[in-house]
Amino acid sequence: MYSAAAQKCKFVVLILVLFCTAPKAAAHIRFLSLPFGQDTLLITWNDQMLPTIPYSPTPTHHLQYYQTLSQRDYQTYLHAVTLLRDSLKLNDWLYLHLLRQSLHSIFSAHSGQEKELCLWFFLSFSGIQTALAVQNDLLQTYVNINEMVFERPIIHLGQSIYMSTSTKGGQDMELIMAPFSPALTTFNVSWTSIPLLRPSLASREFQFRFMDSTYNLSAQFDVQLVTFL
Repeated sequence: MYSAAAQKCKFVVLILVLFCTAPKAAAHIRFLSLPFGQDTLLITWNDQMLPTIPYSPTPTHHLQYYQTLSQRDYQTYLHAVTLLRDSLKLNDWLYLHLLRQSLHSIFSAHSGQEKELCLWFFLSFSGIQTALAVQNDLLQTYVNINEMVFERPIIHLGQSIYMSTSTKGGQDMELIMAPFSPALTTFNVSWTSIPLLRPSLASREFQFRFMDSTYNLSAQFDVQLVTFL
């Protein structure tokens, strides 16, 4: 159930996101109200973090884009999303969705390739081992995993397995490894706790037969959680 404690926790998160920002960047702070499941999350970001360099489909440009982002105020946005991740107990899979949806809104005027470069960047600076896969005009973020996954393209790199963060990708794509400085870990697709997101409850009735008897049962479940799974 969506407890009062969870509601209080989310309220505190939103207050912290509003005020935990460097004063020198205040003039450039923007606020994104992001629908996420049944919730609406508030995310702060600095409009000066957006690179202004024109996009070019070359490995040199991809690394230059990384260098440009790393020298701008990306910390405001990163602090906001990691705070939400920790307080709402989002696993890596839900955190990936949070990044993708929020970056898609923030970079709405930018190309799909630039949005993908930013997803690659912020996943890496969140402490996840990533790779950028390139094939002609297709740009795709991959994450290092140590679990069995299905219905996602994977690439083997030595003893490591990289999973596409979408349904796009393939073995014939070239992987680019950027010089990210944080300590990196594998991407975890498992669930260790239920996220503190507002549920969308539904009920379903069903029946089954067992040993010549018919049993009628009803169950309540969270539609949002089923969708995320």
